[in-house]
Amino acid sequence: MSAGVLSILSITTLIILLYTGWLPSLAKRLDCKYSQVIWGLIVCFLLNLIPIFSLTPQYEVEPGIFVVIGLLLFFIMKLRLRTIFFLQINIILLGSLIFLWHEIFDVQTKWDQSFFRISTLIGVTLISLIMRKTILEKLYLQIGSYVFAHVLMVLIYTDVVKPVTIGDKIFLDSLWLGILCIILCHFGLEALLLLWNKRYDNLHSTRK
Repeated sequence: MSAGVLSILSITTLIILLYTGWLPSLAKRLDCKYSQVIWGLIVCFLLNLIPIFSLTPQYEVEPGIFVVIGLLLFFIMKLRLRTIFFLQINIILLGSLIFLWHEIFDVQTKWDQSFFRISTLIGVTLISLIMRKTILEKLYLQIGSYVFAHVLMVLIYTDVVKPVTIGDKIFLDSLWLGILCIILCHFGLEALLLLWNKRYDNLHSTRK
C-alpha cells in the first residue's frame, strides 16, 4: 500500500461513521459541534492530499502535519491545566519509549518498519485506553506521544538524513490509524459495557 493511503482511509472512515450516525456522541465528547467535527475532518482529508514542499534545503514538510499541530492545540484548549501537566509527563515518557523502540529497528527518521509500526500502534492504543478515562485525554496522549517521538527522530538525524521530512506520510499513516483505533475501541467498549449492564439488569429483574 502506498504511503499516505492509510491516513486518507482512516479519515474517510471517521467521516462515514459520523455521517451515518455510528459515532453520535463523538462531537459532544470533544466539546464541539457535529458540523465542526465533519468539516474539520474534511480539511484534514484535503490537507493530506497536498504534495510535500521544501521548507529549506535541509527540511521538507508534509502539509498533513499542520492538522496534527492543530489537533494538539485543540486538545490543550479543551483540557484542564492540571490534566495537561500530567499528560505531558506521560507523553514525554511514552514518546521516548517509542523513539528507543524505533532505534532497535531503524536508525532513520522514517516509520517504514512494519513490525515497529504495528507494535507501536497496539502498545500506544492499549496504554492510552487503560491510563486515561475521557476520549479527549486518550487522543491527546496518543497524538502527543507519536509527535514527541517524531520530533526526537527529526532532531537527532538532522545531520544524517538529508532532506529531513517533517511529518512524513508513513508517520501520518501510523498516527491516523492510531486515532481511528482509539475512537473505535473507546466507543466500542462503552457500547459493550452498556449492553452488558443492560442484560445484567434484565437478568436480575427476572430473578426477582
